[in-house]
Amino acid sequence: MDDEQGEYILSMLAADEAIEMRKNPAGAAFILALEISDEQVAEHGENFVNLKENGRWEDVQCAFLVSPDGEELTWFATQEISEALPNWLKA
Repeated sequence: MDDEQGEYILSMLAADEAIEMRKNPAGAAFILALEISDEQVAEHGENFVNLKENGRWEDVQCAFLVSPDGEELTWFATQEISEALPNWLKA
């Protein structure tokens, strides 16, 4: 499996988790993708990464809005996230 395939699989696993973690089932499910260094990782497994500290906003590379059925991800560039985030958090 190459890096791109691995990132896709992790994104879809994260999408499933984002849907489950919503407080309001009608609300938006989204993922923030971060670029992190090995030093920031506390532990990792086949389908998860735990950081030693909270992620930093400057590490955010993009966001994905998860479709209601969890099958599609819509990509948002960093400059678009601050505009969209309040609407995603509203629900």
